[in-house]
Amino acid sequence: MPGANRTPEQAARDSIDRLLSQAGWAVQDNKRIDFSAASGIAVREYPTDGGPADYALFVDRKPAGVIEAKPEAWGQKITTVEEQSGRYAAASLKWANNREPLPFVYEGTGVLTRFTDGRDPKPRSREVFNFPHGHSVKTDGVNQSNINGTKLLNYPFPYCSIEEQREIASRLEERLSILDKTEEDIRRELEVAAALRQSILRKGFSGQLVEQDPNDEPATVLPRLIKAEKASQNPTAKIRQRKVATA
Repeated sequence: MPGANRTPEQAARDSIDRLLSQAGWAVQDNKRIDFSAASGIAVREYPTDGGPADYALFVDRKPAGVIEAKPEAWGQKITTVEEQSGRYAAASLKWANNREPLPFVYEGTGVLTRFTDGRDPKPRSREVFNFPHGHSVKTDGVNQSNINGTKLLNYPFPYCSIEEQREIASRLEERLSILDKTEEDIRRELEVAAALRQSILRKGFSGQLVEQDPNDEPATVLPRLIKAEKASQNPTAKIRQRKVATA
């Protein structure tokens, strides 16, 4: 539990330390690095040619990723630091021979964690519920050709805790309920729109859309008036009709 004199960012780092430790990472200071402590090592304030990264992640002594830590209040705007964490991932790490950008990039507040996999064709960040297990991260993308039952039984498969599973189910249920309500609202609005269209048409045909002039002729007279007006505008057609009639 961080002390009362801890800054918000220090409190966030304390929470990230705990999350990393729970996922099997050995969290270490940059002046006391011991790669033999675990397969996955998270080094605080690791020096790069672009400045110190909040955390540098190593798997089997090879650099694999970085974590940019921000206070919990940054949760709603954590995506705005993706460029910063991306710069650290692309930087050269001191004491490490990384010629390519590190593939795993995280931004975290200790409550919210976002992750970008640089190996994706179109890398984009997404929210994750925890850090991967330090033993399960592979950075070379090479498949093993000699997989067998013994190896699979001994392979650590990371999975969410019961609390996280319940949280996932709760969020999914909440979003599905919103979708159901939205679908029902759209259905009702379409029904109202269809009924309104029919009502407008009925009123239009019955002359109720605008105020009526009592001196206007009834609608039954309009076809005769239209016919007469057309005949007056086209006298040759009227003559031809007379010739046909007398022929």
